[in-house]
This record gives sequence, structure tokens and C-alpha cells, in this order.
Amino acid sequence: MSEESLTCSFCSKSRKDVTKMIVGARKTSICNECVKLCVEILDEDTVKARKEKLYFCDKPILNPVPIKEHLSEYVIGQ
Repeated sequence: MSEESLTCSFCSKSRKDVTKMIVGARKTSICNECVKLCVEILDEDTVKARKEKLYFCDKPILNPVPIKEHLSEYVIGQ
């Protein structure tokens, strides 16, 4: 298989239609556009997982207003 006839295994774009083509084992390939899309999907999943962990963890979420009020009882002029 020549380099010009390579196509992305995900979106089927040819080598000449994309900037970069990464070829793996058994001529499996992925273009730079699909890699970028995959990175965006993984980033979204990471953000979603962090938010879920923040909101659904076992510990209560601390509110900064009561913390400041409590500290203001002991720290003056800050």
C-alpha cells in the first residue's frame, strides 16, 4: 500500500486530504483531525469525571462564606 493510498481508519479521509497520517500495526491509520477529536472527547470525559467526583463524593462541599465567618471570629483585620 503506497503512502498516497492511505486512508484514516476512523473517518476514511485520504492522506492527501489531511495534514498528518499516523500509521500503526496492520496499516491501521488515524489522521490528525481524528486525533484532535479524540483528545477533545477525552478532555471532556476528564472534566465530567472531576465534576462528578466533586459533587457526588462522600464529603460535603464546603461553602466559603461560613468558613470566612468562622475564621473571622479568630483572625482580625485580614
